Amino acid sequence: MPRTITIDSLKVAEVRLNKDSSGQLRVYAEYQLKSGTQVVQAKYEEITPGLSSQRKAAAAALLDAIVQDLTAAQA
Repeated sequence: MPRTITIDSLKVAEVRLNKDSSGQLRVYAEYQLKSGTQVVQAKYEEITPGLSSQRKAAAAALLDAIVQDLTAAQA
């Protein structure tokens, strides 16, 4: 008989923003699904398709601003 596991929390370890060679934003997340204190599943996946256009625009603006700051710091 199948066992039912209730996922009651999600712990994000890392979110990565990058732009591919065509300039398209890609967002990846590494996270753990937990039941109580037990990790049920660890995942790393692209989450871009599930983001709203507003979230994608905000993430792209943040990435561009960080790149500009890094560039300015190296000048």
